[in-house]
Amino acid sequence: METTIAILTLTDLLLTAVIVLLWIPGEAARVGIQKWWPFALAAVGGVCFALPLFLSARERRLEAVSP
Repeated sequence: METTIAILTLTDLLLTAVIVLLWIPGEAARVGIQKWWPFALAAVGGVCFALPLFLSARERRLEAVSP
């Protein structure tokens, strides 16, 4: 990579991906989502795909268990 902005962008995306992949299993266990690995697999398509997909499933789960 030739430019600083390209290196910073790549670093930001990789760091975000690592954080999301570390956060998803713990949050899935907390809210009762048993199969968290499809969301991690979706991260191969990009964090911009996996994170909204997981958050949607998380909200559906929270609504299902709330009185």
